[in-house]
Amino acid sequence: MKLKNKTVLIFGGGRYGTKAVKFAKKRNVRRVIVVDNNSYCSARKFLSTDEFIPMRKSGILNLIMEIKPDFIIPAMPGHTAGRLFREVFNLKPFPEGLAIVVRYLPQSLISRKDRATSTLVLSYMSKEKTCREDCIPPDEYCRLTKEPRPAPVYALLNYAIFRKFDINKIFVSEQISVGLGGIRTEIIIEFLNKVKKELPQTLAIGTACQCHGILNLFKMPESIRDKK
Repeated sequence: MKLKNKTVLIFGGGRYGTKAVKFAKKRNVRRVIVVDNNSYCSARKFLSTDEFIPMRKSGILNLIMEIKPDFIIPAMPGHTAGRLFREVFNLKPFPEGLAIVVRYLPQSLISRKDRATSTLVLSYMSKEKTCREDCIPPDEYCRLTKEPRPAPVYALLNYAIFRKFDINKIFVSEQISVGLGGIRTEIIIEFLNKVKKELPQTLAIGTACQCHGILNLFKMPESIRDKK
């Protein structure tokens, strides 16, 4: 992913957000913006005043439309894409869908399953270990554990949700640098417009790279679908 002369929006100014800021500035981006709830986050010391925005109640979509970034780097806890769609459409969790999806996934890769939020987290890395800082993943195995990795997590998630919900999307996190991934904003906006047009009853929205992924299952409120 080439960042030169691009605008990059980073959600989260902690450890990975700071790493993203440093990398982006070395690549001569046109503009870098960090959004965080903490005005004293670690990334602040690498940013000018106009390169930091406190997370506002106005929501993620308004920030995207205002800044118009070329790339979005999710670097805060949780699922940034899932939060965006939940805010825009007032989506509700769809816990009944979890049992459907889980049947089609390797059980050893499921690191978290939360019915309350209808969230599923997958990872090739076990909870007891941490990924190497310098990891550039090969195709067949994990550099740290040496365990096989026969398929990327984004492919596994796409398989698990295929034709099981009214509308599905796994945003593939493109590798920007070692340990850093980003999503092209145009892909997010394109899917946002599709959801607005179709107003599906159920949705599966995830973000994943080769080794890790997070999935949210949602249902659309009847009050929104009535507008169809």
